[in-house]
Amino acid sequence: MNANMGKHLDLPANPSITDMSIDIYPMKGKPFYTCDLCNKSFGHHWTMIRHRAFHMNPVACPLCNKTFTWKESLEKHLMIHKGIKPYICQACGKLFADRSSRRKHYLIHTGEKPYSCDICLKGFSEKAHLREHHVVHTGQKDHECHLCQKRFTTKSSLQRHLSTHMDIRPYVCDICDRAFKRRNALQDHYTTHNNAKPFACPVCDKRFSRKYDVNLHKVSHSDVRPYSCDKCDKSFKMKRTLRQHYVRHNAVPFKCDVCDRGFYAESSLYEHQLTHTEDNPFKCKICQSSFTSKHGMKRHFRSQHDMLK
Repeated sequence: MNANMGKHLDLPANPSITDMSIDIYPMKGKPFYTCDLCNKSFGHHWTMIRHRAFHMNPVACPLCNKTFTWKESLEKHLMIHKGIKPYICQACGKLFADRSSRRKHYLIHTGEKPYSCDICLKGFSEKAHLREHHVVHTGQKDHECHLCQKRFTTKSSLQRHLSTHMDIRPYVCDICDRAFKRRNALQDHYTTHNNAKPFACPVCDKRFSRKYDVNLHKVSHSDVRPYSCDKCDKSFKMKRTLRQHYVRHNAVPFKCDVCDRGFYAESSLYEHQLTHTEDNPFKCKICQSSFTSKHGMKRHFRSQHDMLK
């Protein structure tokens, strides 16, 4: 019997991991360490200590609520929101906010895929991608939206979906203060400030700053409407438009408790409710006029300051 069986390591006092002990068990001739809160096992006691601290005292990002075990990890994460990217890929010059992101990216250049599916043997460069792939075989949708009860196969898909209900925009342009829900949307937006339009429509030669916009535009040249509603006879050119249309068949999920007016998005309800109060949170940065809605402020910009055209 291994001499380490049942042995406890008494750790130095630490405000976030006080009174912690670790059980050591044998595994293939080596000890491993098990968290007494979630039973997750680790091959090194320091890895175990870092993990255990997460249960005791996690710190949250004030912009997107992502939690971290250590303050240092949070500080590195905040660099993403600030757009600071000190780590460069030597192969292609792409910049990254942290070393781990650069390391994962570098696998694109090497072609290395160290994580493989034990069912179909498909390889992946990241363990997270492998986990998301597994649901293709199981079909499980364990992640449910608490607002509309729609279910998703992965946590990341649920998080992307939740942003459609809540107007959380943590990625802010440092030139015009326009905010975005996703980092890649902010990166695309930056091209509008330098007037770069590298993407041309092959039909009419109209140019766009983003590939997404030119693909969206190309649909206008086609009469094909492949997305049909199964509740009525309408069909649409884009899947996104069909999804927006589907909402019309369902009950309005968000209602004003003052006038009973209904809205399809929680953010729209919030802006509407401000009309029943004296709050005007949206201010014009040029003349300081204030408005109850962002839409009203933009309309003011266009008419009074000849902007956002």
